[in-house]
Formats: sequence, structure tokens, C-alpha cells
Amino acid sequence: MDKNEIITLVPARKNSKGIKDKNIIKLNGKPLVEYTLHVIKNSKLTMKNCFILSDDKRIRHIGEKYGANIDYERPANLSTDKTLFKDNIKHFYKWTIKKSINFKYIIILQPTSPLRTSKDINSFLNLLNKKKPDSVVSVSKSLENPNETIFIKNRKINFYIKNSLITRRQDYPYNSYFINGAIYAVSKKNLEKNIFIDFKKTLYFKMEKFNSFDLNDYEDLKILKRLIKK
Repeated sequence: MDKNEIITLVPARKNSKGIKDKNIIKLNGKPLVEYTLHVIKNSKLTMKNCFILSDDKRIRHIGEKYGANIDYERPANLSTDKTLFKDNIKHFYKWTIKKSINFKYIIILQPTSPLRTSKDINSFLNLLNKKKPDSVVSVSKSLENPNETIFIKNRKINFYIKNSLITRRQDYPYNSYFINGAIYAVSKKNLEKNIFIDFKKTLYFKMEKFNSFDLNDYEDLKILKRLIKK
């Protein structure tokens, strides 16, 4: 597959609920979004086909500095904490139709996965090129025993999995994974049908736990700073 047939999207809105200005917060002296732009620049992807999806002039300026395309303007109604990920992608797709931009796949790289590497991206591209699926999501092994996943309600511990006969991780018949949010791919064919990801037809791409770290809150930020410093 020609690399020019792939569009890369970096969705990075201005506001954030967990961390103020999360996408440009300094992580060991460098704005968070730069970690993603850096690995794109050093991967088999092309910066000219990389689009910044942001309502923040500061983020768009950083993207432009790396050679990314900032022509798309993310509307305010798709820049809230209630915006569904897929709605922003579908809006961008409609914009590509107006601009007569041709592609076969869109790859989405969220800035909140700064430990994702260029090697991860290139391996993901190899899978995409070999299998040519409708969509792909990156996954990594679960950090915890599925049977020990809980939520707190009325100050009490509640289990998501109830009345399970399995108590030990090693007794599960299959390994447990989670969708880590580091890399997504969706085909133009899917978007033409108004489909984002149909998990019945979606392939998975395994990543190391370390590279899968996802930044959500200030506690995560402290951990990331130590990991990157090392």
C-alpha cells in the first residue's frame, strides 16, 4: 500500500476534564502532543498527510512546526468533553470529500499515549498492508485480573464480574486484553457506510504494556514523567 493512501489524524482539543490543557502540558520540558508528532515524523507515515484535529491555536502551531496539515478546523460543537470520538472522525471524513482528498485508511494517534513508538506504528502499518482489514485497534494485556475489577457505589465495593467460578488469573481459558487507545485505523470503505469500527470485523494489534500507558489524570502524569526521565 502506498503511504500516500494513508491519512494520520492527531485529535487534540483545547480543554480537558482531567488535566487542564492536557495536550500541551509539559512532560519533562516538552508539550505532550509533541511526543506523538515526533514518532510520526520518525515512522513510515508522512507528515504531509498528518492532520491536526484541534480547536487550539497553540496545538495547531506545534503541528505546523512539525510539518503537519492544519487546514481542517475542528468545530466548537465537536470539541467538548462529551464529543464522541467517532463523530469527530466522521466530520473530518465529510471535509475530505469537499476537499477531494483521496485515501484508503485513516490512522488515529491520540497524544495521550506518549510512550507509543515509531516501531509500534511501523509494525501496525505492516499489519494494515498485509491484511487490509476494515479496521484495526491496538491492544495490550490487562494490568489486572478481570475478576478483581471493581467499582465503588454507595461507598461499597462492587464487582463488574459477579458470581464467577474463576478466581485466579491463571485459571482463565484466555488471556485478558484491553483496547489501549494508542493506535486506531479505519478504512474509507467503513466511513462510506457511516461505520467507524465494527468489532466483528476488526483486527487487533498487540502492544507492550509499557508503550500502552494512557494519560488521564495528574497521578498518571507523575508516573509518565518518571518513566520518560529514565
